[in-house]
Formats: sequence, C-alpha cells, structure tokens
Amino acid sequence: MRVVSAANFGIGANLRISFDNFNNPPRNIHVLLPINLRINYIDGSNSAVTSYSTRTSYFPNIYYSDSVNLGVPAAMSSNNVVSGNNQRGATNVVHYWTINSWPFSSSSSDVSQKISFKLQGGYTCCQNHDLLRFSDNTVYYTRLWVNNAANTSVYVMPDRGQGNSANFHINAIRNPEQVNRHTYDKIRTATAILYNNYKAVSFSTVNQPSFSSYSANTDFTVKSDLGTAIDKPTYVHTHLNYPLTYDFHWTPSSNSYANRNISYIIVYFTGGVRLVEEASLRYPPSPNYINKVGYVKHGYDTSVNRWYLNISGIMNSITTANEKWYARVRLYADSTNISYTSQIFNFNGF
Repeated sequence: MRVVSAANFGIGANLRISFDNFNNPPRNIHVLLPINLRINYIDGSNSAVTSYSTRTSYFPNIYYSDSVNLGVPAAMSSNNVVSGNNQRGATNVVHYWTINSWPFSSSSSDVSQKISFKLQGGYTCCQNHDLLRFSDNTVYYTRLWVNNAANTSVYVMPDRGQGNSANFHINAIRNPEQVNRHTYDKIRTATAILYNNYKAVSFSTVNQPSFSSYSANTDFTVKSDLGTAIDKPTYVHTHLNYPLTYDFHWTPSSNSYANRNISYIIVYFTGGVRLVEEASLRYPPSPNYINKVGYVKHGYDTSVNRWYLNISGIMNSITTANEKWYARVRLYADSTNISYTSQIFNFNGF
C-alpha cells in the first residue's frame, strides 16, 4: 500500500491511498463481503496510536467486467441514445439517453451505492474508454475505476431522489469515420448499472446510433463551379478540336486523414468531355509545381463509357492542414457544360 498524494497533513486533509498488486477476491457470493480498512494515526513523539478510523469499501462492484453480479437488477425505463452531433469524424461529441424514473433515493456519501457504465461496440471503435467521461444533466460523475479492455468504468453514485428523471451523458466521443464502420456496427449498446446496498439493483441498456445515422463528410466534394479555364481561347470553347485546361479543387482537412485512412479518389466525367488528354496533381500553394507524391491516372472506362481520373497518394501528399490540393486536367469538351462526380475510398470500403 502506498500514499498517492497528500495535502499538508492536518484536520480535513485528504489522502489518496493505492493498493498495488491487489489480488481479486474469489468469485463466490458467500465470501463477497464488504472490506473494512482500519487506518491508525500514530503520534510521532511517543509512537502511540492516538486514534484510528475504519473505512468500509466493497471491491466486487468494480469487477463488473469479471461478471460479478449480486442480485437480480430490474430494467429502468429509458430511451435510446441520442446524438448531439451526427457528423462523421466529429470530435468532443456528447451523446445521451434518458432515464424516466430514478429507481431509489441515492447518495454520493453511501459507499454501498455505485454506478457503472459499460459500452459494447459503437463508440469504442474510435476512443479509449478512459478518455470518455460520464455525467448527467446536473453533475459530472466522480470516476473510481476504469478498464479499457472491458470498456467499463465505475463512478460515485450521484445524489438523486427516487422517481426523478435523468439524462446519462457520454462525453468526449469521437464519431466514427467510414473506415470504422464494421467495428462500430458490432453490438452498439450502452449499459448503466446502479448498485445499492452492495447489490446491482437496476440497469438500463440502450442502443447506440447506427452508423447510417451519421452524415457523410462534405469536405471532399469537388467545387461545383469550375470558373474560367486557365487557357480559355477567344473562340467558342466547345470547339471539338481545341483543348481546355481546368483545375479541379478539393478542400479536405488533412488533420483527419489518419482517422479516415483515405486510399484514393475516383472522378467520373458524366457529360461534356470528349477526351482527357493529360492530368496531374498540383502542389499548393504554387500552381506551377506538380505534386510528385500524389498521382493522377486518367483513362476511359468502357463499362460505363466515361472518362475518369484515379487520384492516389492522397494521405502522403498534404503538407499542412490549411492547404487545398487540386487536379489540373487538360481535356477536350463537346458541350457547353461539364458534369462529373467524385467518390472517396478508404482502405476498407467507400
């Protein structure tokens, strides 16, 4: 046992004590009893015990991940998790669900009362459990213990009257990206368990939002207005025998590339293009340099009868988060309008 921290020792001082190499008690309901810890205060002058204090704790309720469960908890009436921000990849998001009626009168000073949270799938795809914090609509909970492997944490019970409603808030969530979809969509539940008199008496298990409820990122959309061609001739620009050069801009946030695992982008010209003669990825901020890390392949897809650009090397071609990158395309038009679509792929799907 060791003292983790202590203020100037005196009346009202707080001590934090850590038990190292603690062996879990056996999972036998007949021996799972509260543990009393007696602290002796010794006078330094005569080495005599001048006073002592006995503290009662109870360890099994923090070993919920080991399936220790005393009592038969009853389900609390609640609704499913609601998202405060449904943008993919958004950070520091708060999600919550509502408990319609608190099952008993609870007190933060009652050591026999605790509250635990366990997540399965969903948010765990993108954030360690210890980085998430739980609260309700009135107070942040004081965390006692957390286990990242089990995605479980235990908190001091809040003060609340029986029958009152409460919102359980999950704070500091990072919303999933497309690359997280398969991991996110496994199970997707959030569970709160309330302990009273050293027993699990109430619980609420709700579904986290489905991946489809998160809106797609829009910062990879090609700008809709091409503007003026770089070498637009004075003659009619739809003349079939004269090439035009356009810059196709994207506005990505490179800070999110590591999370997205972006692999490549496909641009299909759906109308107005007779031939793509040349394409290259340009290096910002100067339009006169070719980006040698990023690569643009152009060609004609006979399966859909369309010209296309295949842009790769994206994750390695950005230098700062504020720089835009763009593809310069030299093409022959056959209409007054050029139309195209773009699709972004990561390393495990679109």
